[in-house]
Amino acid sequence: MAASARRVARVTMPPLLDAVPDLSAGACRSVPDPDVFFPEVGDEVGAARARRICAGCPVRSACLAYALAADEPHGIFGGLDPKERGSWSRRAAAAVALTPVGGAA
Repeated sequence: MAASARRVARVTMPPLLDAVPDLSAGACRSVPDPDVFFPEVGDEVGAARARRICAGCPVRSACLAYALAADEPHGIFGGLDPKERGSWSRRAAAAVALTPVGGAA
């Protein structure tokens, strides 16, 4: 009789960040319902509402940097949704790959 193989689920933890930025001055802190930053897929009206809040935020770039570093798979961070963050991240990585080492051309 063959031994049965057990399948074990593997849990992948997000990478630990060296330092979590201070986002306490974020415009999102004054929004009573944080779910506004997690609209349903395809809810463009909800996403636009979250983006309007992010547009004037004083810590928008730090929030976006945090979401990129944490590889955040959900929500609007720094005014971008997960798909936009992935696209932005890939373009940034390609630009870095094309930069000559030592600045020489």
